[in-house]
Amino acid sequence: MGRRREEHDPDRFLQLRGDHFHYYRRVPRVVRDLDERGVLVRRALGTTDRIKARTARDLHEAADNALWASLMLGENPQAARARYHQAIKRAESLGFVYRPLAEILVAEPLDTILQRVESTIGEPAKSPSVDAVGGTVARPDDKISEALKLYFNEIARDEIRTKSPDQKKRWKAKREMSVDVFIGLVADKPMSEITRDDARAVHKYWLDRVAPDKGRPDRSASTGNRNMGNLRTL
Repeated sequence: MGRRREEHDPDRFLQLRGDHFHYYRRVPRVVRDLDERGVLVRRALGTTDRIKARTARDLHEAADNALWASLMLGENPQAARARYHQAIKRAESLGFVYRPLAEILVAEPLDTILQRVESTIGEPAKSPSVDAVGGTVARPDDKISEALKLYFNEIARDEIRTKSPDQKKRWKAKREMSVDVFIGLVADKPMSEITRDDARAVHKYWLDRVAPDKGRPDRSASTGNRNMGNLRTL
């Protein structure tokens, strides 16, 4: 079951061994010599519950996508982008949402801040986990169009490699449209400069098409939600 890579498969990369779920995934050939785990990645997810296994799978899947992107990028400037994505996923795998340090101090209650600190006890002061949970990874200054290219070429590369040329074309076109709408409404801004007002402008654009004050909608609610979700992925 874990070998089926299609986007719609809710149980991709999951395998039952006895009553317990495992994450089971093939390492992309292009990074196989760089990934110390070899040809296959196998991780026990520690649960017999399918829903919990899917949630754990999502974290491992995203973390591996970021790792493989970093390995493919090497020591060039793009590695900073991959490192940032890795930090986000490391934080999530430890049960936290990645936030820059300033946001943590302003937005989170003391109990949550203490939990972040406690989760890294025993880690070296400078380690990927500490950086991720502590919010000290510098946010890359990619424009949204550049972030989309990175997503296509590196992060989602293994996800789409089994799709037919026509499927790949449609898959990319949907995400390109989401970014084109953003650029048309706002600008091709660096990711670090995107504001809540920018997000509201895009949200209003789709809301006006999904649920206009007058007349019939020209887009479905699922189309609006999908386009907003495409932007959140970046």
